[in-house]
Order: sequence, then structure tokens, then C-alpha cells
Amino acid sequence: MLHSLSIEPTWFNTRLVAFGCLTSVCLVHGTSLKLGLRMQNTLGVFKLLVLALISVSGILCLAGVKGIQVRDDYEKPNNFTWDKLWEGSGTGPNAFVNGLYNVIW
Repeated sequence: MLHSLSIEPTWFNTRLVAFGCLTSVCLVHGTSLKLGLRMQNTLGVFKLLVLALISVSGILCLAGVKGIQVRDDYEKPNNFTWDKLWEGSGTGPNAFVNGLYNVIW
């Protein structure tokens, strides 16, 4: 929100926006539960649609559909060869715990 309004995202500005969002959500749920649930469900469905669109566009890009392919002037990723698949991955206990934490949450 701060970037779209061309406001510098300082520590105070980000905390102020977060406080405003949380306060408005609490007020909506506290005063009108049905409206709050309707808003929450609408935002959840919107989020699922955006995630589905991202997934489908990735699959179409991998399938080679003309309008969604990577342009020729960009480097084409080669992520699905065995040599590149694990590039940059760690094998230590911290990487394992971080991976589990990311999967759980």
C-alpha cells in the first residue's frame, strides 16, 4: 500500500498501516459479524483464484504455449535438470528445520 501511494516504507509507516488494517478488521468483525465473514471469505476466494492463475500460467509456460513463453531476450531457466534442481540448497540442520517450518506454516 505504501509503495502504491509513493510513500517511503519507513518503520513507523509500515507499523501505522498494519495498525490501521488490524483495527479496521477488528471493528468490522466486532460491529457486523456477517459483513466481516463475507469480506474474509471474498478475500480468501480471491487469493485462491490468484494462486490458481499463477499455477496455470506456470504450467502453460512449461507446456510451451506461445503467448506465455519466456521471451527470447531473457535467459530461459533450466530448473528441471538434476544438476540445477538442488543448486544453492543447504544440507545442514538449520536448512532442514527451516524447510520443515516453511512447510508447516
